[in-house]
Amino acid sequence: MGRTTVVGRSGRSALEPAVLQGLLLAALCAAGMLAGFWYAGRCQEDAGQTLQQYLEGYCQLYSDTGSAVSTLTAVRLYFSYIVAAFLLGFTALGTVALPALAIAYGFTAMFSVASFVGCFGRSGVLLALAALGVRVAFTLPCFLWVGTHAWASALSMTSCRGRRCAPVPRDSAYYYRLFFCVVWLIVGILCEQTVTPHFFQAAMKLM
Repeated sequence: MGRTTVVGRSGRSALEPAVLQGLLLAALCAAGMLAGFWYAGRCQEDAGQTLQQYLEGYCQLYSDTGSAVSTLTAVRLYFSYIVAAFLLGFTALGTVALPALAIAYGFTAMFSVASFVGCFGRSGVLLALAALGVRVAFTLPCFLWVGTHAWASALSMTSCRGRRCAPVPRDSAYYYRLFFCVVWLIVGILCEQTVTPHFFQAAMKLM
């Protein structure tokens, strides 16, 4: 009985920091989204005409050709944040870089959405969902999942004492997470190439 109690307590104490770190990373993403929304409003005031012309050209290209983004562009958009988060888990720099990365992710996602809304009004919400919905649905869960554990790994390096720190042990789950996310993101890229253009064309017709 005593042994069971110890294991139960250790399991709870090991789980709670991960949950808190995941919630904090999600909160930082949300803070980045608020900043992106605010900045998009400023851009509408300072360079509204240029931004609107760009988005109108973007919509026209999708509407006329129905083409998707190139494969290389899709790979960059889907993998850049997740791979960066994974690699930052191997260095103490990730302690501050991962929160900044979470803010940047939220900022860029919301800036794009808010730009559509600012240029096209309520119809811009539909266009933004059609253009970015699939991408965010696939990348956001992976970023938070990988980023939370990478942040925990980076934080563990800052608790070392003395001149040298022993290597931080990482179990196989640390690498399995990346593998599962790679598979999931490949599925997302396929959807980006095949489904998103049809979503966007349908949204254009509803405007």
